[in-house]
Amino acid sequence: MAKVSHRQAEREFYYRKLGGSFPQKPIHQLARDYFLSYLGANAPTNTIPLEQLQSMWAKQYIITNGGTPPTGHYMSALWRQLVVIIGKTPNKSENDNAYTFYVNAP
Repeated sequence: MAKVSHRQAEREFYYRKLGGSFPQKPIHQLARDYFLSYLGANAPTNTIPLEQLQSMWAKQYIITNGGTPPTGHYMSALWRQLVVIIGKTPNKSENDNAYTFYVNAP
């Protein structure tokens, strides 16, 4: 099986989580839709910056799956913890950790 690009892995993750394929929707909108859906009642307004929304999602995902999020607001540390939560070994690259999560998360 050929390795897909980071962007394609991310897009396919959102498709799985949102329950469909949305080829015309930009990836940032897929991300926003998924994060807001995941956060549910805890979701902030739709105007919050995507990066902040992603951080909130990551922390909640870690907590929901029995982990303790790292202190601070660095996505690199959150990606490392997300990879650990799904039973994979993280590395030093934030992009590699994000890719590992998108490809392997249940």
